[in-house]
Amino acid sequence: MEAAEFACACEKEIEELHQFFVAWFCGTVPETDTAWARVEDALAPRFVLIAPSGRRFDRDEILAGIRSRYGTHDPGVAFDIWTLDYQARRVAAGQALVTYEEWQRRDGEERGRLSTAVFVLDESAPNEVCWLHVHETWLPTE
Repeated sequence: MEAAEFACACEKEIEELHQFFVAWFCGTVPETDTAWARVEDALAPRFVLIAPSGRRFDRDEILAGIRSRYGTHDPGVAFDIWTLDYQARRVAAGQALVTYEEWQRRDGEERGRLSTAVFVLDESAPNEVCWLHVHETWLPTE
């Protein structure tokens, strides 16, 4: 995959996975192993997420936490996640370093994070890219 195509695949993956999270948390996607495989197939076996608090989560912790939150947001309540400002910082040797903003709206309150993600090529993963590492920090609220 060419560098520009790889960067586009990463952006598409970021958008689609966050859209899936909204559907999962609102219970608008079936609560089945088949639907859930979308997340499992996207995260590399050695995936790690460093939350804005500085806490480190491994793949199993992230999967368990997300799976347990199925349907926790009423679709009628204002809840949304969207991503923007994608920047492929480095794309080489089958890996891509991408930054983006993630925004969440809950009950009228918005909060943003700046995320840095490392992706690896994986033909069996959604969009042919797999999440390896994510580091998030809060964006200023003003």
